[in-house]
Amino acid sequence: MSLSMLAIDFVHEQKECYKVFLDGSRIGYLFKNNKRMWEIVPNEQNDPETYEFFSSAFNGETYELLSVAKRFIRVAALQYKAMKK
Repeated sequence: MSLSMLAIDFVHEQKECYKVFLDGSRIGYLFKNNKRMWEIVPNEQNDPETYEFFSSAFNGETYELLSVAKRFIRVAALQYKAMKK
């Protein structure tokens, strides 16, 4: 499976905050925290397996650049999709 087969969407919610969707389902938020670093928070409304996977993958990591944070999300989503097969 390649990254091009993933439907990852970053929907601008408000200043420095994006909703992150995988195949139409929200998997979390990407936002700039008070330390001016990009942080990813999984969506607690997901089923327990999805929430646990992304909580473990994101694990409080922060990123200086938005592009790096988005790349990390794409890699985690690819791993998630591979696990679900």
